[in-house]
Amino acid sequence: MDVSAILLDAGGVLVFPRPGLVWPSLRAAGLEPDLATLERAHYHAMLAQDVEAEPPAPGTWWRNYMQTYFGVTPQQSVASGFAVYTPKAGLQRVDVGVGAEYKLSATLKLKTQLGGSRLCRIAERSPIVAKPTSGVVSVGLSYVF
Repeated sequence: MDVSAILLDAGGVLVFPRPGLVWPSLRAAGLEPDLATLERAHYHAMLAQDVEAEPPAPGTWWRNYMQTYFGVTPQQSVASGFAVYTPKAGLQRVDVGVGAEYKLSATLKLKTQLGGSRLCRIAERSPIVAKPTSGVVSVGLSYVF
């Protein structure tokens, strides 16, 4: 599979999904994607958002990544009212989670997940961040063919 970018339109907002989320969906659709290829496609798509004509200088890659997700340019500040924010390179977030699967029968499984996310300091300081923490609880039932 040759992938140069994976893009989703979420209500007019361009989203570059995390490779770990896309991979199971593509496998379920009968494709055999390589996770490393999806990761390269994700970061290639982020790089394509840079306004620089040249590739970023060594050591600036993550700054560009953080700027795309958490930064506010002067033009965006005027349009949105958020303060200008230019994040440095750094960790984006820390995720933790636990899951369980219980076999109800030969064909049915009950799955549960509990997880949480916490933005790291550089991302948390962004004026567009409303809450630095998030959580998820999910319960699902799967049928095995």
